[in-house]
Amino acid sequence: MDQFKRKIYSKAPVIEALIHFEFQSEPENFSSKLDIFCEYIAQDYPDCSTIQFMPVDLSNAASSQRNIGYRLANSSNDRILQLREQSFTFSCLAPYTKWEDMILQALNVWKSYQDLMQNAPLTRVAVRYVNQLNLPLSKLDLKSYLNIYPVISSEPPLDLGGYLMQLQIPFPKDNALATVIQVLEPQNLPEVASTLLDIEVTSTGELADEDLQALLNRLHKIENQVFETSITDRTRELFK
Repeated sequence: MDQFKRKIYSKAPVIEALIHFEFQSEPENFSSKLDIFCEYIAQDYPDCSTIQFMPVDLSNAASSQRNIGYRLANSSNDRILQLREQSFTFSCLAPYTKWEDMILQALNVWKSYQDLMQNAPLTRVAVRYVNQLNLPLSKLDLKSYLNIYPVISSEPPLDLGGYLMQLQIPFPKDNALATVIQVLEPQNLPEVASTLLDIEVTSTGELADEDLQALLNRLHKIENQVFETSITDRTRELFK
């Protein structure tokens, strides 16, 4: 799989990269313990706000709304933590640097958070990259830039005004599933067709005995493979 190693691009298309964990149970007094944890990491993540649960029944939303976790951000607002009763998400926003930086930062926080969660066994691990591909509108020919794209009838000729497409690609040998979402967004910049390429690779099941860093590296390699095989050399030229 090393032949699909993601290249280092000077204009990386990544607008958000995430590492996400889900686990089975929450400890007693979760809310108070989470408050202490947020104070513990406040020097690195000073911006803190609550994540509210909103019930489906909006007729009594005010009384049913409750705090289910916290969203924390660093001072430059490019590293985001979302801490919930049964999940942990670490996000890197643009400008993206490299995987090695991201996994080190995420695992450093996770080790402390895992103590709070009393080493609850993991049930789902995910690596996700959201890429924004700004393709030249004047020469837009999807098959010249993407290896995955929608095909519409040419008889009669039809114009493509937008699309949303989802694919699921299993990797059974790695106990992983890649979900690829591709969206042609409304035009906001002149002569630019902005396309989102959202790739999430997940592993589920009993993951307690896994080497977490090795698992994340494996999921990241799969994400690299899916990304690099989804684009063409013409698209790669846009990232230089």
